[in-house]
Amino acid sequence: MDLIFILFVLFILLAIMTVVGHVIWVVIRWIIRWVFDLNVNTDGPSPSIYTPPPARPDPKTQRLRDLATTEKQIVKFYTEGKINDEIYEKLLASIREEAEPLIRRPEIKRAPVVVKAPAPQAPPPPRFEPPPPPRVEPPPPRPFEPPPPPPPPRRPFSEVLNSFMEESNIRWGEIVGGLLIIGCSTALVVSLWAQISQIPVFRFLIFTTVTAVLFGIGLYTEHRWKLPTTSRGILTIATLLVPLNFLAIAAVSASNTSGVLVIVSELAAPAIFLCLVYFAGRVITPGCAHVLSAGVLGSSIGQLLIRHFASPESAPTLLVFLGAFPVTFYVVTVGLALRVVLSDREIDESETTTVFTVLGAMSFAALLPFGLLLHKAGPLGLTMMYLAPLVTLWGLPMLATGTILWRRINNKELVAARTAGTALGIVGVMVVLAGMALAWPNPASIVPAAMLNFAIFTALAVFLEMPVAHLLAASCLALAYLVTYHVLTGHISWENLRVMSLLDVSLTVASGQAWVGAFVLFVAAAEWLSRRRRGRDADYYLIAAGLIATLSLVLVTFFGKFEVALLVDFSEPRVYTLWIVYGLYALGAFWIAWRRRLAPLAWIGSALLVVALADGFAYPLSLSFPWQTALLVHATICAVAAILCSRNPRFAILTEPLNSSALISLTLSVISLFQANQWEQTAMQAQRVFWIAGILLASLWLNRNRLLFNVFQFALT
Repeated sequence: MDLIFILFVLFILLAIMTVVGHVIWVVIRWIIRWVFDLNVNTDGPSPSIYTPPPARPDPKTQRLRDLATTEKQIVKFYTEGKINDEIYEKLLASIREEAEPLIRRPEIKRAPVVVKAPAPQAPPPPRFEPPPPPRVEPPPPRPFEPPPPPPPPRRPFSEVLNSFMEESNIRWGEIVGGLLIIGCSTALVVSLWAQISQIPVFRFLIFTTVTAVLFGIGLYTEHRWKLPTTSRGILTIATLLVPLNFLAIAAVSASNTSGVLVIVSELAAPAIFLCLVYFAGRVITPGCAHVLSAGVLGSSIGQLLIRHFASPESAPTLLVFLGAFPVTFYVVTVGLALRVVLSDREIDESETTTVFTVLGAMSFAALLPFGLLLHKAGPLGLTMMYLAPLVTLWGLPMLATGTILWRRINNKELVAARTAGTALGIVGVMVVLAGMALAWPNPASIVPAAMLNFAIFTALAVFLEMPVAHLLAASCLALAYLVTYHVLTGHISWENLRVMSLLDVSLTVASGQAWVGAFVLFVAAAEWLSRRRRGRDADYYLIAAGLIATLSLVLVTFFGKFEVALLVDFSEPRVYTLWIVYGLYALGAFWIAWRRRLAPLAWIGSALLVVALADGFAYPLSLSFPWQTALLVHATICAVAAILCSRNPRFAILTEPLNSSALISLTLSVISLFQANQWEQTAMQAQRVFWIAGILLASLWLNRNRLLFNVFQFALT
């Protein structure tokens, strides 16, 4: 009771000090206005200084001065590049045409003189007259040069003070002051954590009263003093203090969970702050006040749930639920705010301010519960591994907001907001990708994070028309596919708390074989998108398929060929299926080459077909001279396929690569035949030579070449 009495007395003293301070401020403001003759309004334009009007000049002279001033301003705009040559010449011509009659001197017209004809007289004798002097033209009138403007008068101290009290300068002061208040409040909660937890009444009254007073000051300056900039700054600071109030309420240990005061404070605080944030939101986020209040309070209440239920012994499912509660409010609130802003299909300056305010307040409100959960849940590394998918979800509002502002802002006056949106989008991409990195090497966290990233980037690509996002989406899907494959085949457990190395499991032949399915899936997705006339989206899925095929071939070739040849016995079953991998990739290359009209891919498919045939003849069939046989079979297949493709215009793109591949394989098979001459039997050699003659005969269908015909005759004989 003594503590309550002391706090009551302190509250009364605080109220008295506030009233006295306000009276002192009013008196000082009145004295300053009276001394300097000011009419200061910090949220509006500075008042103008009265100067007596000068004597009115002659209208003609004043008109010439105006034209000269206009001409100087036009020349300045032209020098700065603000107007082009055509407009510059037209404006100067118009000004000079209008100034010409004002400069030209008026001509005096004399009345004609009537002279009476004299009486006829005798003509006088001729008289010598000198020639008239040459006529000298008068110089043209000089163009009118207006007098130089008088130097600007020295600015008085009152005008300088008015300029300093303008809105832009006050806004910077409010930003710095707000950051100081938020930082000091956070430091106060952290430093007094133990003391706050021991005195629940002190905890509730101090923080709630200070925050409520800030809300009251902000609303008073908005509605009574009509200072919108000042009120917005104060109300934004007060809104950011609301999550800190809940953090102070949650700073009680498990032994202090009982008690009427604790329960009353935890029930009263949400109701009080819900009303305060709503009224503040009507000022700082017009049109989104209900969304902001619900989001801030929902995320802040998550701290109370974490305070009651989180502990080092909590199950991973419970930890994920407690972490997902504030993050869900964060995502939903920002999404609803973006929906309200984009309802008219245009974004102006006030709407960008609303979006940034909602995003900043909700980011802070969702970050505090996440940090509190990491503090109370035990080891940081394991807890972060469990909560990694929530990190990906936490970066979604930043990514969506930044990308939408970057894509939808077209007004040149909002270039700063567009730049800020671009930066937010980049940070959001880093955060959502960091979720997969933090989940390593636990498949139970990697797969949800990767699938969530796949959905996020696919939505960006479809709804915001960013086809390049399909490449990131496909990469995340390929990672989830590979990890799921290893879990299903038993190579690694679903919950792997750093017991096994996921990297060692991934760098195997099995990973290369598994990615064949992802390659087929991406090619099928590209074909489906192409049929729906989304060519750019299909191109990026084909690029993803090519990257997956390259990685798969590297793994299969290195770990299945070179490393197997050095360290592993050839009898292992996993070596026998490599020819299927090469064969499927060869078929995929031929398919893409035909659909996309890309002849180089046909060459790649032909090379992969040779490797597939050689690997199949070497291990599963165990034939003698497998590479020689593979070259002959490859030459036969390519020659026949080239003839068939040449007869159908749809497949004409494959004719030249197949025909050339047949001739190259045929040449290499002849060289191989000579190289293996001492080991092959005569019957086998005759059989191979006859086979070569048949390939040459088929090649003559497309290649009417005398040399090939001579070689065919030579091989046949």
